[in-house]
Amino acid sequence: MSSDENNNIQNGLKHKLAGFLCVISAILVFILPFKFGGIVGIPEVLYFPEDIYQWAIFAWPPVMFPVMAAILLMLSIFATSGTRFNFKFVLALIWVLLAITSLIGFINASTKDFPIQEVSHFFGIACFCMSIYFLLECRPDMRNLLLNAVVLSVVVAAFMGLQQLLWGFKETMDYVYRQELESGLKTPQQLQLRLVQTRVYTPFTLCNSLAAHLVLTIPLCIALIWQSRLTLKSVIIISATFLFLLLYGYCTPAAYIILSILWAAVIMFTLFRFPLEHIKSISMAVCILCALLMFSILYFTGSRAAVLSFGLAIAVTAAIFPFNMKIRIISVVSVLAATAVGFYFINAGRHLGSMAVRFDYFEVAAKLFSWNVFFGTGWGDFFHQYPALKMRPGPEAPHSTHNFILDFASQTGAAGMIVSAACIIFPLILILMAARRKDKMPFYLMNIAIILGWTAWALHSLADINCQVPGTVATAILMIALLKFNGEKKSPPPASAAVDRITRAAACLIAIFTLWISGSRLNAEYYQWELTTRCEPTPVSQPSTRSATPEQIEAALQVAIAKMPYSPFPWASAGNYAQSHKRWASAELFFQNAVGLSPERSSFYHRLFVSQMMLGKKKEAAENIRKAYELFPSNEEYKYAYEQLSKESGK
Repeated sequence: MSSDENNNIQNGLKHKLAGFLCVISAILVFILPFKFGGIVGIPEVLYFPEDIYQWAIFAWPPVMFPVMAAILLMLSIFATSGTRFNFKFVLALIWVLLAITSLIGFINASTKDFPIQEVSHFFGIACFCMSIYFLLECRPDMRNLLLNAVVLSVVVAAFMGLQQLLWGFKETMDYVYRQELESGLKTPQQLQLRLVQTRVYTPFTLCNSLAAHLVLTIPLCIALIWQSRLTLKSVIIISATFLFLLLYGYCTPAAYIILSILWAAVIMFTLFRFPLEHIKSISMAVCILCALLMFSILYFTGSRAAVLSFGLAIAVTAAIFPFNMKIRIISVVSVLAATAVGFYFINAGRHLGSMAVRFDYFEVAAKLFSWNVFFGTGWGDFFHQYPALKMRPGPEAPHSTHNFILDFASQTGAAGMIVSAACIIFPLILILMAARRKDKMPFYLMNIAIILGWTAWALHSLADINCQVPGTVATAILMIALLKFNGEKKSPPPASAAVDRITRAAACLIAIFTLWISGSRLNAEYYQWELTTRCEPTPVSQPSTRSATPEQIEAALQVAIAKMPYSPFPWASAGNYAQSHKRWASAELFFQNAVGLSPERSSFYHRLFVSQMMLGKKKEAAENIRKAYELFPSNEEYKYAYEQLSKESGK
């Protein structure tokens, strides 16, 4: 067999393997909102499903995303060949630079959990972006598969939101009420408020995250249903199936039989008897129904920033594309007026305090950047320093600045600010340049839909935590990578063999580093979650379900600190357990270790103060409550305890 024949066979195998990886990527893209809708950067909140059923139904730990992305990148490097320097390569390169820049956040971080989580997250995003670049260069024919994965995913998410809106809140309220009775623990006020206000958030952790994903994907969903017969059929089948699942539990036996027959008829009709002569009418009807569903869910998220971002994005898109000038002016004015009306209705009955406080976040973040221009405060230290610097008194202590660029500026310094701004600005420049070149990019509907969604998402990222949610930031990057320019010249020629080898070697090193840091963290978080679960209060009604002894807690603690010796949270979990069982000497020891590993966290000083007061160590307790009060002066509990102890000392 000649060398040419060998090369052809190898190329054919690589082509098939790349196609298989594109299918795997499409599956990953589809499950992103359902499995990775959690928030990165909150190390004290962990969740691991306990069995196969829960792994199938519920969300996964966010740190699993970089593990999966690193493995996908390694396989993509092996399955593809030929590096080309096009806009997808530049996009991937910018996110790789952002990941490298995130390493600066280690320098001044007072608690190492935060930079490990953030670095794992952004290297995971870089791996995902690089793998999409390699796969699309090898298999551009798989573009529509990935587009359909995004669309079908958001349709399912919208129906899940509808289920929560119709029945989920009542079920959740009943569950929360039972849990309060069983455990004696009060539900956090923010969760209670969200349930009472019926602000839809599923499948994400927060309603604002769902809103961000909707504004990103709604235009693409409507455009693809209109243009693609396959998408249209798939959406009809999914919609019929979800309506069946939503209704069947509330039907009588006779109604259930009728519902089953109708569902089967719709599926069979769509698959085998689809009327092509009426396809435009059907497409229009499905587009309208899907738009009504998704905009209704967007409304019930209660996200005012998302509504404003979407309206501004429509205005910007209308302004930059080469429509007739009169049409542009009319469109922009009409959209801005409609956005103002929509904002008024979604804001009805609510005050603007929650929006005004964002400017307080921004001001503190800017102040921290001015104090630490080169290296920032380190990841996590906005959360630790904001309570002492904020201008609006209150118990709020956010983990994020709620602004993508300020997150990097305040915690990684000038380099982080520049590269994070480039992540937002580069696609917008690309979009603007393409939109002004009529000959290179005529009015391609799919491009306009992607541009509109990206612009809305990017604007919203400057007022919320979009980039801390793997499920939405990965989808946003994918959509930009899927832009297709009609009339563009042929793809640039492959880079030289030496450059290609260097590019792939660098990508392989990034994947290995990502797999190491995120895999280690995933393993450590599992044992921390196991310890935390053992330390939780035992339900009053089920005393035998969770009854860990002090010896078992100690053993679990030793395993957890061996896996993550840098973390204060195993010590804090054990300290909470010791305090709940009135083991004050153990609690003091545990919280002293926690304070040593996280010297800027006010709650640890307060917990240590409580333990020392119970042991009669008033001098040490006074010093610790003073420190807690200094770190969080607007916390009324710390303030009251400090003032009372100061009065006693004065007497």
